[in-house]
Amino acid sequence: CLLLSLSARADKVDDYVRMELANRHVPGAVVAVMKNGHIIKMKGFGFASIEFDALVTKDTVFEIGSVTKQMTAAAIMLMV
Repeated sequence: CLLLSLSARADKVDDYVRMELANRHVPGAVVAVMKNGHIIKMKGFGFASIEFDALVTKDTVFEIGSVTKQMTAAAIMLMV
């Protein structure tokens, strides 16, 4: 019975993630759902590389480039 209830929730999560990826024009993402500190679902959605038709898996490593530099600088300035 527990497996069935998790599957029912998983379908809603999958539908929601796919809808948001389409609405926001995001090619792919990895989503983790946690409950009481434990991962109950981890799944990849969409494409990791559109050029090579590579699908996202739960183990996909995304290249973030230099995006974190701006976030780090903003966080440091908030502390200052």
